[in-house]
Amino acid sequence: MKPVFPIIFFFLLFQQNRAQVSPGYAEYCTKAILQKTNLTYRVQHYELDNGKVIHGISGEVTLIRHTDTLFGYLFRVKTDTMEVIFDGKLGFVINNQTQRVKQVNAQLLHDEAAVGLLFPVLVKGFGEPGQYSCSVQGEPSDEVIEFTKIAKQSREIIYAGKQDFLPRKIEVEIAEGGKKKRKRTIVTGIEYNRVPEDGIVSRLIELLDTHLLEPLDRGNELYSSGNDNTLIGREAPDFRLPDFNGKYVGLRDFRGKIVLLNFWEPWCGPCRMSISYLQEFVTKLNTDDLVILNLTKDNIDFSRKLIQDRKISLPNLISNEEVNKVYDVYVIPQYFLIDKRGRIIYASREGYEKKMEDLILQFLE
Repeated sequence: MKPVFPIIFFFLLFQQNRAQVSPGYAEYCTKAILQKTNLTYRVQHYELDNGKVIHGISGEVTLIRHTDTLFGYLFRVKTDTMEVIFDGKLGFVINNQTQRVKQVNAQLLHDEAAVGLLFPVLVKGFGEPGQYSCSVQGEPSDEVIEFTKIAKQSREIIYAGKQDFLPRKIEVEIAEGGKKKRKRTIVTGIEYNRVPEDGIVSRLIELLDTHLLEPLDRGNELYSSGNDNTLIGREAPDFRLPDFNGKYVGLRDFRGKIVLLNFWEPWCGPCRMSISYLQEFVTKLNTDDLVILNLTKDNIDFSRKLIQDRKISLPNLISNEEVNKVYDVYVIPQYFLIDKRGRIIYASREGYEKKMEDLILQFLE
């Protein structure tokens, strides 16, 4: 009979080394994930009862890291019938069957089922690396690190490359309501740094050319704001901002003229429609006594492209948080009409109104 002591010794030694190396490998993986500016992957999620699928959802996820956002990243989740996009400020739920886009407070995006396809490890890395056991599998030329976390009701396995420490595949299974009911999630097709930095916003702008954008519900706004504007009747706060060519323009430069401020963003459907109308309106008037200043602060590259594509010659300034806060701009589009003395005589939070056009004509007389 062969002695079992050496076998037990080497087994225990292996287990000891495995426990020591696992947290380090997990930390390497987290560092590798967070160094990637963007990633895409496919995900399938099933709910099973006694081995039979009773519900399922699958889709593709794109994530772009961006520190200057609410969550630290932008994302797009696409399923067979819908898409959910977060552009850094607002959420957009796109129904491709009805061709409608619903704007959603970013804080409420978790209510959308598709958002559940965002996978925590791929977003933030290993939260608690010590909970994972670790082993290396495969041929030396293509070794894979297998991270396993087993809890009372769940099992999670992450397969990462030994050379780059980047996850390639993830499998999760959760027991619910006894052994017969389970939830299973499989993540595959993980690719890194494949999407352009502007990929998500460009998709949103593309959709807004073909879909109907529903207005943001008053009770669902990121910022609450009433219809009354306390700036009316007061002198318009001055600012000095760069245009798209880097030239600085000040509001006081136009004292003695009627000035219309148009706060807009390229993802806003009504903004995109009204900016072309404003160009047409000022061209028809053909007067030097009216100045229209368009102000945008997000997605400048796309704003510039839209302006160029639509041949907008009106001045376009790059705004900032300070200016938007002074003018109490929390919904868009928003317009301020300023008389020749520099006082605000009209402000609209309800989009482009004919009343504003009539006032311009009245004050130009």
